[in-house]
Amino acid sequence: MIISFPYPPARYDPEYSRQLVEQLQHGFSWVLSTRNTSPYALLTSPDQSVWKIEVSDAGALTATKIPKGRPI
Repeated sequence: MIISFPYPPARYDPEYSRQLVEQLQHGFSWVLSTRNTSPYALLTSPDQSVWKIEVSDAGALTATKIPKGRPI
């Protein structure tokens, strides 16, 4: 996930701060909540490869490289 924020104002602006906190909460809600889980996560490695990370019922993690252009 990529989150982009606007440049901050030169002086304190409560509306900017409110919007920033709102964007942070929205952008990271999936990390901070067990209600919004996913059966897998997609991560990008430094060489731009995409990896599908899954966890088994026993807690074992697996990483599967996703070929470019292939749908998940």
